[in-house]
Amino acid sequence: MIELMKNQGNHGKSSYNQLKKNLSQKQMIWGGILLALCILCLSGLFLRFQWHRYQAMAANEAIQLAESVEALLHTDHIAKLSGTAADLDLPEYMMTKASFIRLVAATNPFHFAYLMQEKDGEIIFLLDSEEPDSPDYSPPGQVYDEAGAVLWEVFTSGKTVLSEPTSDRWGTWISALVPVKDPISGETLAVFGLDYSASEWNAALWKKIVPDLIIVFFILVLLSAVLYISFQNRSIRKLVSKIALDEALYRSVFDQTPVGIAIVNDKSFLSQSQLGRVNINPMFEKILARSSQELEQLKWTEITHPEDLQADLEKFDLFKQHVIAGYSMEKRFIRPDGSSVWTNMKVAPLLDLPYQHTMHLCLIDDITKSKADLSEREEIAKQNEFLAYHDYLTGIYNRRFFEKEFNRRVDHDEFPIAILRGNIDAFNEFNSTYGHLEGDQLLINIARRIKACMSDFDILARIGGDDFAILVSGRQEVEIRQYLEKFNHQVLNDFMNQEKYKLIGISWGYGIQKNRQDPLDKIYDEAEAFMNNRKFYNQKSIRSKTINVIMQTLFIKSEREKKHSERVGKLCEKTADRLNLNKSQIDKVRIAGYLHDIGKIGIDEAILNKPGQLNQREWEIMKLHPSKSAEILATTREYGDIAEIVSSHHERYDGSGYPKGLAGVEIPFMARIIAICDAYDAMTEERTYRDPLRKKEAVAELKRCAGTYFDPEIVAVFVSQVIGEKS
Repeated sequence: MIELMKNQGNHGKSSYNQLKKNLSQKQMIWGGILLALCILCLSGLFLRFQWHRYQAMAANEAIQLAESVEALLHTDHIAKLSGTAADLDLPEYMMTKASFIRLVAATNPFHFAYLMQEKDGEIIFLLDSEEPDSPDYSPPGQVYDEAGAVLWEVFTSGKTVLSEPTSDRWGTWISALVPVKDPISGETLAVFGLDYSASEWNAALWKKIVPDLIIVFFILVLLSAVLYISFQNRSIRKLVSKIALDEALYRSVFDQTPVGIAIVNDKSFLSQSQLGRVNINPMFEKILARSSQELEQLKWTEITHPEDLQADLEKFDLFKQHVIAGYSMEKRFIRPDGSSVWTNMKVAPLLDLPYQHTMHLCLIDDITKSKADLSEREEIAKQNEFLAYHDYLTGIYNRRFFEKEFNRRVDHDEFPIAILRGNIDAFNEFNSTYGHLEGDQLLINIARRIKACMSDFDILARIGGDDFAILVSGRQEVEIRQYLEKFNHQVLNDFMNQEKYKLIGISWGYGIQKNRQDPLDKIYDEAEAFMNNRKFYNQKSIRSKTINVIMQTLFIKSEREKKHSERVGKLCEKTADRLNLNKSQIDKVRIAGYLHDIGKIGIDEAILNKPGQLNQREWEIMKLHPSKSAEILATTREYGDIAEIVSSHHERYDGSGYPKGLAGVEIPFMARIIAICDAYDAMTEERTYRDPLRKKEAVAELKRCAGTYFDPEIVAVFVSQVIGEKS
């Protein structure tokens, strides 16, 4: 009976202990679940916070980029745009259009750049970044029917806006919209926009948040692992057989974790015999590109980048002296091939070992890519900052910085303050003749030469297309005039020996602020008036020599063109004489014949001197030269009256010629003379791709084409009285 009571007591006590143990396990399970839920909530809040932060960063970058580009736009160019097809011929439209195309081509984040304007209650396109043959091209004046409240708000409020995703005929976009304001009145002239693909925008945000998702994921994985190991440790006290499972779990985490882990003894990596088999995980080997066996033969000081070694040693000494419990730092390790890998390294003590030791954990994460991305972002930021205050073409300061520096000098009482303004004479003629690329190079060369002649304390800026300004402090008017004389004599000397630059000059003027109350505009106007007075006298001499300079440049490009022009001029003179024209008319047609191909100055030498026949594209370029010749001659007083004659020398008698398709007597009489003389000389002179025709063959061709290509009456006189005579 007593034994039975003892057994019942032991059973009750065992049941109580089991119940207590079960309750403890349930409490631990529920505690773990609550902890996991808390961490999940915190992780969700963290990811939400990061998402909104990345959105804000992307928005700020887009707005800053749009505002930086807007600052480079010339408001005077935009003010000249009317939003009609007439804009297509304006140089301001073409220059701005070209810069938009280059901007979109060179910058990946956005797809479209454009200018819009409010007109008659509608929003229209002024220009965009698409080529005219693009299906997405919007011509000047095209109404933007999809304009929403956000776009109208920019026009009405004059404030920069980043739109929500908005769909139109071209897709769904997030737009950075910046008002372009008149610098004087503050009126909104237009709105400059950059369109980002909404899908790419969101993809970029997801790309940024992926590392955070990975970190959260691995934290959750590690949490799960810790909870799991914790539960298993309780069971291990009862079930020794589960030790193998725990060891396998540890090895799995150690081997597969994306962080490099190694056990280090002082400055040496541990060998396998000292502390089990697993001391260096695969990720550690991968990051350093060295096997465990190689690492065991090395000290970490031997593979640390020399620039990072001292900082690492200082922290390691504090760690060994137990002044700090551990430390983290970004450092570079040297791989076997000599390259460096950036890592985020954490050094922590190896806890709970039953003997004295100098061992510790070294954890590393490869951050080479993020370092490179950071450097790239920093470089972009520097470029944007540079462009905000510098001219994109010449690299010197722009008007924005110039005016800011002027105000700074006024605030610091650096009087007298002078503004020197210089404008390139005949720049438009140079651009028209040699093309915009040559014009851009001229601007770069002149900016470099002006800079070389300046004092280090003066500020040079490009304040307009061919306008330069120099800000000078502390000089009296006599010194300013001497300064201008220096520029007149030295700026153009080095590179003006080339034939094409001989028509270039610079007209200078200056204005001086002697008192704080003198506004900047007044000094600008004073300098401009002085400059325009100089320009008036410079222009008279420049235009008179423009034609000779252009012809000499053309003849340098092509010796064949020189001889051809001289022969055609003589043939025209002789033909006009046989047609009984007066002396003035004979001189006029002779000069027109001599200058009839002056427009070829803008054609590439490779086309002018091509040994074979021209292809279709080259022929279309060559056909532009009559109109180009007329444009050049029309700018001069001496040759303006022959511009129409030269323009028409490739018209045909039956109306099949170019550029206007004139026929019969619609073609100027002297142009009909030049057409025959030009054709005859071309046929009878040798070409690299064919032999010259004999005189009899050329005469037969002229007669065959009389009445279709050529005036038959002039052909008759030319054949019988000009080339029929012995010269």
